[in-house]
Amino acid sequence: MFRRFTDALKKQMMKVSFQVALFSCVLIAASCIFIFVITRAAFMNVIESSYRAKTDIIFDMIESHLDPDVYNGFSSEWDIQTEAYNSMRNYLNMVKENYSVDNIFLAKLNEKKVPVYIMDVEKSYEKFHIPNSEMTGSIAGEVIKAFTLHRPRKGAFYITENGWEYINVYPIQGAKSNAEAVACIGINAQTLFNHTWLIMILVAVLIIFCVILAIVFSNKAFKKISNPFYQDASNTDSLTGLKNKNSFSVDFHNIENQGHQERYSIVMVDLNGLKTINDTRGHHIGDKYIQDSAAVLKESIFNRNHVVYRVGGDEFAIIMQDASYNDIDKLVLNIQENTKKANETGGSIKISMSVGYAMFEKSVDRNFSGTMQRADTMMYNVKREYYKKKLKEQHHEV
Repeated sequence: MFRRFTDALKKQMMKVSFQVALFSCVLIAASCIFIFVITRAAFMNVIESSYRAKTDIIFDMIESHLDPDVYNGFSSEWDIQTEAYNSMRNYLNMVKENYSVDNIFLAKLNEKKVPVYIMDVEKSYEKFHIPNSEMTGSIAGEVIKAFTLHRPRKGAFYITENGWEYINVYPIQGAKSNAEAVACIGINAQTLFNHTWLIMILVAVLIIFCVILAIVFSNKAFKKISNPFYQDASNTDSLTGLKNKNSFSVDFHNIENQGHQERYSIVMVDLNGLKTINDTRGHHIGDKYIQDSAAVLKESIFNRNHVVYRVGGDEFAIIMQDASYNDIDKLVLNIQENTKKANETGGSIKISMSVGYAMFEKSVDRNFSGTMQRADTMMYNVKREYYKKKLKEQHHEV
């Protein structure tokens, strides 16, 4: 069962339509994720800035009411009962309630350089920290850094006992401009993070929706492009897949009107004996002859600036841009060699072509039509010689 599934998956992955759909899905998903990450980072930066502005205001307010000589003396649970402790704690509680702050507490480093609480305004007995109790977690590290750097830390979001909080740590300067303690101010951010998760889920749903749309539309677009029935009939030859006469006329007209005809050369090709094959062996064999010849021409070009057209029943043209005479000779030689290989490995149909070519010369050609006429004349001369030679061979056989 599993092997059958993997074989079916491999077979599906070999299809170009599947690869196109997969590429579209990856591209759209990656784009959505990238946009979400950048947008979320910018949004969180704005939120952090607004939270920090609020904690800055609160710290400036409480700093003027803090007396280091008083709070540095709080070192045990017995100090909680003193008037000085309760007076300062009541003031911090008032700030906490009036400014909708989730948490405010004071801390310092003990003799062992371990951060400990000085004052906590938490009302819950289970969460309340008595003076001189050690701090733990990431906030303890931020307290140590604030003491070391003697400047406010950039606030950040932390997961605490009360959920997500934005916490900023401010050093409180003493008489000698040293940090005597730190004030930690926390703002509840649980609602923000709840909404962030909802947004992430919504984005995930939208990505899945966009991916499904990408699969549907990419498959339809690919089928429309790849299926011969849907191909651009005005520019593509359905039998050979080459550009057709209409496309040749448009490109030819553009060359004559763009003012750079000297950059172009043209090769004219005519199949020998197509009418005889159609009359004696049928048009389906004649079509196979045309297809095999087109394959030879496509295989012979060696530069992306060479374009092959089927301009008639047995006529082909190759327009070459920025080609030298050596390039033209190489192309003609390729056609001869590939024709020979096709005839050696092919069936009973022997490919034969008459080839003529010309490069635009300003002293000879009034326009690119003159260049094509010279190539056409050369091709018909070659064709005439081919039939003369063939007629002589037939007379000798008789």
